[in-house]
Amino acid sequence: MGNYFVFWLTLKYRGETKEIIKYLSQFLPPEIIPLLGQIRPTRFDLDKTEAIDFSKEFFWLDDELFDSEKNTLRNHNTYDSWIELNLIKNPDQLIDLVNSKLKYFVGNK
Repeated sequence: MGNYFVFWLTLKYRGETKEIIKYLSQFLPPEIIPLLGQIRPTRFDLDKTEAIDFSKEFFWLDDELFDSEKNTLRNHNTYDSWIELNLIKNPDQLIDLVNSKLKYFVGNK
């Protein structure tokens, strides 16, 4: 995570990270678990976009957004910051992203 801030932005675990870490630890190698603790929690009431700081560049990895969230992204000219991610359909998608789009973004900061 180095020079970047990573946030949980999920409806299932608003503001609480220990439950999501406990859940994910069933599927991940033990050496990954401490990294999960570095991911920052978010708080929002209705739309996840409430937790986004639109004054900073970001990537949002999510399988599905509400129409209202898509509209908020469009209103802030950040719709392209959303990357549709579905690891059920494509288990290697995250690795592919890291090696392509995200690698390009990080390398050009």
